[in-house]
Amino acid sequence: MLVFSKTSHQNNRISPQIARALYFSDEIYVGYVHGGQIEVIAPDPLLGPIFYLIEFPSAGSPPRAVRDPSCLSCHANARTEGVPGMLVRSVVPGADGRPILRLGTHLTTHSSPLEERWGGWYVTGTHDGALHMGNMTTTEADGTLDMEAGANWTSLEGKIDTSRYLLPTSDILALMVLEHQCRMHNLLTRASLREILLENGGGEDFSHIGPQERRRIADILEGGLVELHLVVTIDHDFHLVGECERN
Repeated sequence: MLVFSKTSHQNNRISPQIARALYFSDEIYVGYVHGGQIEVIAPDPLLGPIFYLIEFPSAGSPPRAVRDPSCLSCHANARTEGVPGMLVRSVVPGADGRPILRLGTHLTTHSSPLEERWGGWYVTGTHDGALHMGNMTTTEADGTLDMEAGANWTSLEGKIDTSRYLLPTSDILALMVLEHQCRMHNLLTRASLREILLENGGGEDFSHIGPQERRRIADILEGGLVELHLVVTIDHDFHLVGECERN
């Protein structure tokens, strides 16, 4: 999948011409933009996701993985259930990929309507007459995205230099799976932290939190258990009119 909005640690390298590539498995998330660092999110059984940057100091030197706490400024707040987590955003991007924030942003989950998804992302695959925010940019003066022009792209060839990427696509179904999985992982992290706080007495990493404060935090985290059930059962997914097909 390819994201071209400047919503990353490496904003200075990202643009509609040079998008950031994202890859994910059941547990690991990897991001890379040409000429930059490799961003990795990997799970820790106690703390939840840990954020790393893989740096390449100089030619001939081995790569070095370092933890990057600055990621938590975006990846540990109300948008991620109040715990360290993954974040999928949809923005209204300007011509250089910079979000036009006065036009608003959307937190994207599996229940988001299609017309609010993928602003600042490239999206390939067909989706009948449904429209989304992907593939297009706008200007401060205009402020609107031509969603019809961005619909039903089957390839990015001829639109950007696809030789930088493994595939000339940014698959619509992979994006949908990513959004569902990120939401699931965040809720599982929230439930896990609640269990640690309540049942394990705080543990070594939470020993500084007193019993009253621990109970208050646990009450906040408990609200995620109902949401977790809904996500597991896909009980409040959006309903797509028509069919989606990947490339």
